[in-house]
Amino acid sequence: MRPTIRRLGDRLRARLPDRERVARSFLFRRFGAPLLANQLWRWERGPVAAGMAMGLFVAATPTLGQMVIVAMLALRFKTNLPVALAACWITNPVTMPFIYYGEFLLGAAVAARFGAQPPAGVSPETVVAGGGMIVAMVLLGSALVAPASALVGYGLGAALFRPGAGNQPS
Repeated sequence: MRPTIRRLGDRLRARLPDRERVARSFLFRRFGAPLLANQLWRWERGPVAAGMAMGLFVAATPTLGQMVIVAMLALRFKTNLPVALAACWITNPVTMPFIYYGEFLLGAAVAARFGAQPPAGVSPETVVAGGGMIVAMVLLGSALVAPASALVGYGLGAALFRPGAGNQPS
């Protein structure tokens, strides 16, 4: 199983942006030279695992500008920037409705467990009638999913990038 995880880590690293690509991006124009700091590009177990956790945490929250948020957090906490950005791409226009609907269902189930009356489902009528309640259920669900996905991401990042396992970028 170990060689499979190593190959997965190598394939992930090959698809991640390099420093030159970031230097040409919107993020570089916005945040400047600190994005190219060596600390953000370290392929070590700690920064990679923290970057994966951070990216998945932000991905599980219903926010706009997730890449900008992740870049600012990576700058602040000195985690691996490419891994953090790639992890936040989990929520994209294709997967976002499914993830947020799952968070709505989880939030509604938890709210019902504590006696709240969540909407029965999401339809145009329930959105118009009780949009605030739907938003509250999604926020509750994401408050539960985000930390859990960050924990899983940290463990996955730590498993994919072991010291001395030949995972230095080429």
